[in-house]
Amino acid sequence: MPRGLPRPTAVGSQQDEVQNRGGEGKLKIIYGEVFLKHRPPPGHPHPECPARVSTARIELDQLEGIEWATPSSLRSEKGRERALAAIERVHNPEYLEEVRRVCAKGGGAADFDTYICPDTFEVCIAAASAWMDAAESAAGGSPAFALARPPGHHATAGVGMGSGGAEDIGPLGNLKHLPFFGVDETWETYEPRFEEAVKWLEEFEPDMVLVSAGYDALEADELATASLQPKDYERMGIRLKEVFGRKVAFGLEGGYNLQVTPVAIRATIEPFLCAGA
Repeated sequence: MPRGLPRPTAVGSQQDEVQNRGGEGKLKIIYGEVFLKHRPPPGHPHPECPARVSTARIELDQLEGIEWATPSSLRSEKGRERALAAIERVHNPEYLEEVRRVCAKGGGAADFDTYICPDTFEVCIAAASAWMDAAESAAGGSPAFALARPPGHHATAGVGMGSGGAEDIGPLGNLKHLPFFGVDETWETYEPRFEEAVKWLEEFEPDMVLVSAGYDALEADELATASLQPKDYERMGIRLKEVFGRKVAFGLEGGYNLQVTPVAIRATIEPFLCAGA
């Protein structure tokens, strides 16, 4: 797995064919309607669905201090090639070819809970691109959120598991794993381990922090075994901003309650929108 970020480049430039509420000091949200194209088979409802991002889009669109940008892969062929190259560095060629094959035949399943549709491969390229754009934005001092799907946090080099297609964070940096959740985890039991992670990161003195933002830890989530609340995500956002300033990027991973997840995403990023952020 490659280490280190690609050289930072600008995200959300004047050439972007997207809504721009920008200016310096804004938080960038990387999003595109391409993320609605990864869909479960007709008649087979699935918690990992397009509404995960469309409902969040509506919630976040109410905020001041954000800048919407499309993934680089949708703005240029060079951007697409760059995202695809990152995916190819992380995943086995055989796995990628199998996903392409299933897409070409009209869709199918990677496993019992991971579906593939005709557009899945291209959507995964855009998702990887969104994460890369968010990381580069944060490395340049502008916090960002990749509002992308499908999630990639369960994917391995050769298997797309847990509703995911391609690994999103894998191409982007050094990793440290800290065991976190037990059953019925609350903020009182979660906070000490969160602080442990923050302390380790602070000692590491990173150039930027990239957060796999999973919202299936919310008590309201139908797949949750934890009991966090949206305000707990705000607490984490506040703490990350205190320690790392504006060099923080988030990317959507789990989170399947269509009412509460958008609220928690908003709570996560609002600390970075405050005056003087």
